[in-house]
This record gives sequence, C-alpha cells and structure tokens, in this order.
Amino acid sequence: MSLVRSDISQNFSSFCFFLSVLVFKIFICLEYYSLLLSLTWSLPDVAETEVSCVFMERCILPCSFQVAPDFTISWVQLTDIHVHFYNDNQDQLGYQNQTYRNRTSLFKEQISRGNASLQLTGVKVQDEGRYECFISTNNGNTVSFINVKVYGMRQIQKTIKYLVCGAAVLQFVL
Repeated sequence: MSLVRSDISQNFSSFCFFLSVLVFKIFICLEYYSLLLSLTWSLPDVAETEVSCVFMERCILPCSFQVAPDFTISWVQLTDIHVHFYNDNQDQLGYQNQTYRNRTSLFKEQISRGNASLQLTGVKVQDEGRYECFISTNNGNTVSFINVKVYGMRQIQKTIKYLVCGAAVLQFVL
C-alpha cells in the first residue's frame, strides 16, 4: 500500500510541477503578447507620402510640424545621405552630401508656421528613393517619410538622340 501511495504521491508531484510550468509558460506568453500588443498600439502614426518629380525640374517634398520655440529640421535620404539640416534659425549644411549642394532649400518665411517642406532643384535620377523629414522640438518629435519617384528621363533620352550641328548629324547613345 505504501508503494502505491508513493507512486501516486510522486505522480501528483510531477503533475503539479508540470502544471506550474505550464501556467508559468502561459503567463509568459500572455505577458509577451500583451507587451507586443501595447507596443503595436503605442507606435506613433507616421506619415507616408508619395511624390512624383520630373527629371531636371524642381520638386517639393512636403513636411509639417507643430510650431515650438526651439526646433531642428533634418532631411535625410534613407540610404544614410544627409540632404538638409536646419537649426538655430539657419541652414547648417556642413554635413550635407555633395550631391545635394546648392540644390536644396526650405521655405524660410513659412517655417514659423510649421512648414518644413524641402525644395529640391535640378532633380536627378539618383534622387529617387525614400526620404525622412525629422523634426525635433521641446514638445516632441515628428517624423514623415516621403517616397520620391523621378519621371521624365526616358522621354528626354528618346528626344535627345540626335543633335544637328551645322550640316552634320551626330547621334548620341544615352
């Protein structure tokens, strides 16, 4: 009889251990999914905008923010290229990538109204891609993403296939 009682006691202990491990795992899973759910719900809404630009024309990448006394505007092409930086009420272009030199500007008279849009001139094929407009203020941060598509290069290549120079016709392969 003590042998049977010992087996039952051992099985019951094993069962309790198994049950406690199972409850612990369920608790961990619930905590994980609760955390995951709360992270998902707490992620900020990030604007995603598609902008079509014409090759060699000017193009405006939109961005706006809630006005605050102190702020910084940073434009980055998401291949880690610094496009434009504005701080202390002036452009700070020391770290600007050379491919954007003399081709970017902000609308200075509208910054005080929350307009951080970037004007890009002489649009190049290499300008196509994803951009981030990051605004840092003492009220918090604002992030916008802009997908830039460059159009018009194919039409220009077809149009400028032949160049007439005096009596000679020169053909270019672009």
